[in-house]
Amino acid sequence: MLPYENSREHEVLDFTAATGEFDVVLIDVVLIGEFAASGWLTPLETFYNDPALADPNLNLEGFFPALLDSFGTWDGVVYGLPFDNYSGLLYYNRCMSEDAGFSEPPVP
Repeated sequence: MLPYENSREHEVLDFTAATGEFDVVLIDVVLIGEFAASGWLTPLETFYNDPALADPNLNLEGFFPALLDSFGTWDGVVYGLPFDNYSGLLYYNRCMSEDAGFSEPPVP
């Protein structure tokens, strides 16, 4: 187990040196693109298309598309499954925004 702050460093070192220390990694959503583009991730279809490895109960259509796309997919390829979710909230002062020339809420 690694502290989050050191996980990327250890994972990149392992992947580039091909030491095989990690078989499965939990990566932050912001790292999927870097890791996929570098060839360090195996597309999930490798596993769910193999009857010897597949969970017959896996139903990708059961995931909210936005969650699956945002938390496990890169460039149209699914690399992992979302296992949690969070909702961000944005608070703003409507009067101050209107005074600054904005007629609608900011879009995150």
